[in-house]
Amino acid sequence: MATIDPRVQYYAAGVLTWAQGRGNRPFALIDLESWSRSPIEPYDDLEPYLSNAALLGLAIDELVEMQILRREKDRYGPDMFSLEDLQELSWVADRFPDSVYEKASRYGQGWIIAAIEKINRGAEEPPNIDAIEVRFTDRWEPLPLDRKSPEVLDIFDALDRAIGEVASDNGFSASYPDERDNIVSHAQVTLASAREGKVTRQQVQQHFVLAGKWIAEKFFGTAIGTVGAELVKWGLKLLGFLN
Repeated sequence: MATIDPRVQYYAAGVLTWAQGRGNRPFALIDLESWSRSPIEPYDDLEPYLSNAALLGLAIDELVEMQILRREKDRYGPDMFSLEDLQELSWVADRFPDSVYEKASRYGQGWIIAAIEKINRGAEEPPNIDAIEVRFTDRWEPLPLDRKSPEVLDIFDALDRAIGEVASDNGFSASYPDERDNIVSHAQVTLASAREGKVTRQQVQQHFVLAGKWIAEKFFGTAIGTVGAELVKWGLKLLGFLN
């Protein structure tokens, strides 16, 4: 359980708390994104709890990698998730004492919701960027990659797909044409450099992680916002922050 950004674990504990509260039925990301505080007045806006798309994406990935959540993919339908057998919040709490999971199990839904709301009010920095800066003093050196390994090739393919989706999104182009063109251009050059073994940590951080975070926040709750979160995730995987 080696999460990079501590906020990811709070989001992950929130996902487990919510999933158990609805009877452990299978769910999609859109269900999680709609989890919100009920409005006080009839015309009040809903306040979604898991409102940071990048943090939510990383939390889901952590739970899948820990074999707590099972991901079911479909060619056209959205990914569906369900809890692995017996691996609900109390099981995770017992496995990881003194963790956020243990506290969420001990103190209940109100505690984890309050923690998540506090994170959302202050979540202005992109996930994991501080950790990247601290751990990588050689960020201008070429990133060591085994470019023939299946894992790295899968990352390249995923980044290629995400960049293509950003490039073809009409809503992004209509709202921020210059920003869209700039992000796509730099991301394509960065991916090409990665495939040639010449990419730097700084390039990956700037043109995948930060660019994806910007898209995810600008277009939260939309398909292109989810693509932004994917850029963050695959950029972090390329840097070695996610398995």
